[in-house]
Amino acid sequence: MTASEPTTARPRILVIRNRFIGDTVLAIPFLRNLRQNFPDATIDVLVEPVSGDVLAGCPYVDELIRWSRPRTKRRSLLQSVANLRDTARWLADRQYDRGYVLKRAAAGGLLAWLAGIPHRVGFACQGQSLFLSRASRLQPLTHEVEHFLDVLRCDGLTVDDGHNENWVAPDAAASLGQRVSTILTDRPWIFLAPCAGGVERRWPAERFAAVIDHMHAKTQAAFFLCGGPGDVAMHAKIKEYTGYADHVHDVSAESSLPEAAALIARCDLCIGVDTGLIHIAASFGKPCVVIFGSADPHQWHPWDTPSVILRSPHPKQSLGQRLVSFMRKPPAAQRWPGGRGNPLDVSVDDVVTASLNLLAASSLPQTTATEHTR
Repeated sequence: MTASEPTTARPRILVIRNRFIGDTVLAIPFLRNLRQNFPDATIDVLVEPVSGDVLAGCPYVDELIRWSRPRTKRRSLLQSVANLRDTARWLADRQYDRGYVLKRAAAGGLLAWLAGIPHRVGFACQGQSLFLSRASRLQPLTHEVEHFLDVLRCDGLTVDDGHNENWVAPDAAASLGQRVSTILTDRPWIFLAPCAGGVERRWPAERFAAVIDHMHAKTQAAFFLCGGPGDVAMHAKIKEYTGYADHVHDVSAESSLPEAAALIARCDLCIGVDTGLIHIAASFGKPCVVIFGSADPHQWHPWDTPSVILRSPHPKQSLGQRLVSFMRKPPAAQRWPGGRGNPLDVSVDDVVTASLNLLAASSLPQTTATEHTR
């Protein structure tokens, strides 16, 4: 029996992709390809209670299983093990034939193993391969979407071009539409994604405000903000610093994640830091201007959409990275230098120029999509 042959008349497949919004939405090409290989299978996805909502409209999934866990800083090792054991027991009752682990930590592979899933595929890193039937090695300078697709390739399955896609839930679109019905649509709508979890990914509120001032003066654009409770303070600062606060609309308080996606799908451009909302914008084919910090743009740039990556021209490199750069030429696939960039090295002018160029290009009949890197 080959890897692509089902083990039952209607195989049951579990995909483990819990945690972050961006990582979860990047799994859509994987899920489409999995469904193409197993058109009659039951495909369930283990997701985080909030971030998993980005897959609520995905037609390739039968059920989203929301895995609630205590916050990392508040749970002991014993609590983590107990939660993993209890979840595995519950999953075992569902009798999955195959499991695909789209996480790097060993806990993902361990969960699939404890759940008694006979065929388990994931990444060969962080000890996870000990619990897997087959493991895919992570390739350098490769986008996360391609990392996910490589999991299918290593299992002998066919893969398409990996194109992006997403869907707007009708109820979310209707609810969002009522809230923004009075905002003019004869001018650009620009979505701002200014918030990120790590300090190394943040860009100051006053700079976002300056971008708003310059962009509105040149385009008369309307600007939109939509985030979680932890983003409200940053949004308030941006509105305080800009001279065009009346044209900045923060709909965070009354919007769910599907409604935020519906809003992004209506916008003409997304400007932000390296965060999950950028990947939602890319999944709808929206042009993106992204300010990068320490993350590797090869792995995390907006997938399959017109985009501009703004990053420090001279990122801080370790001694080993400097020695490698000195001794040999960079690989052909390397588009950005290695190292940890500082978002503060990106200027307001950089963002405004890139944004105006993308807006102009998006009004043309055809635009050039971001190059896929392998």
